[in-house]
Amino acid sequence: MMRPDLKSKIKKMKDIKKILEDHAEWLLDSKKGSRANLSGANLYKADLSGANLFGADLSRADLSWANLSGANLSGANLFGANLSGANLYKADLFGAYLFGADLSRADLSWANLSWANLSGANLFGANLSWANLSGANLSGANLFGANLSRADLSWANLSWANLYKADLSGANLSGADLSRADLSWANLSWANLYKADLSGANLSWANLSGAENIYAFGPMPTSKRICFAVWHGEKTGWMVNAGCFWGSLDELEKAVIEKHSCPVYLANIAILKAYKPK
Repeated sequence: MMRPDLKSKIKKMKDIKKILEDHAEWLLDSKKGSRANLSGANLYKADLSGANLFGADLSRADLSWANLSGANLSGANLFGANLSGANLYKADLFGAYLFGADLSRADLSWANLSWANLSGANLFGANLSWANLSGANLSGANLFGANLSRADLSWANLSWANLYKADLSGANLSGADLSRADLSWANLSWANLYKADLSGANLSWANLSGAENIYAFGPMPTSKRICFAVWHGEKTGWMVNAGCFWGSLDELEKAVIEKHSCPVYLANIAILKAYKPK
């Protein structure tokens, strides 16, 4: 007699196969088949590698340790889904809705997450190396210790994100919103921060060696803080993060003269006014 747990597993696999077949038919003709509804489904350790789940409903599904490598999840609803430890290598998640999803320790290397909504998602220790996150919403996301090396985060929203000890080496952060983000002890070596918004961001002990379009100076004798200037192009010039201050060089110069006329501050402002990155 077949073990009940094995019988249940085979039935679940058959059910998933039927759901995927109906979904594939629905994608070709909305009058046929049916959209995959796997909301709340238990898909723990399921093998869905290469599956076409475009636009599927996987909200609150348990996909922990599932194999979704190469799967098409673009436009899918993964609200509150558990994807902890999941294999999403080279998966397509373009425009997917992952608000509040658990992706801790998931493998998202080389995945396409452009324009995905990952607001409030847990990406603790996740591997996002070489991932495409351009235009993605990661506001308030937990990226503590995440690997984002060589990732494309251009124009992504990382406001209020936790990037403590994250590896952003070689990442493209041009135009990214990093306002109020915690980048303390993060590795930003060789990252590109052109036009990035660092207003209110915490960069204490961050590694900026070789980073492009950013200039750090300090600590200042008056405030004891290190300032971070980001290049915003010819028209805007340098924008400076100096503690609670975020503004242009002219605005910073005016504030310094009004408060204490610190010669070290003014000397660094003069250097930046004369310097333009290539």
